Amino acid sequence: MPLTGRNSTSAIVHLTHSSEELGNALADVLFGDYNPAGRLVETWPESLDQLPPMMDYNIRHGRTYMYFKGRSLYPFGTV
Repeated sequence: MPLTGRNSTSAIVHLTHSSEELGNALADVLFGDYNPAGRLVETWPESLDQLPPMMDYNIRHGRTYMYFKGRSLYPFGTV
């Protein structure tokens, strides 16, 4: 399953750790009241086919950014 290419995506909003003020924080970012200057906290592969099976819990098989050897769509730490 290929993911969207670099040239067609201007931004990715990824939210985790839901909280009471998450909606207000997201609105502040989307409407330009706050610039989080965030970095990606994970590596986005070009395709899910690049990843090992989900039940393979050995992180050295490429499931994490430290051990992923394929070409990434958005690497860890990208602005």
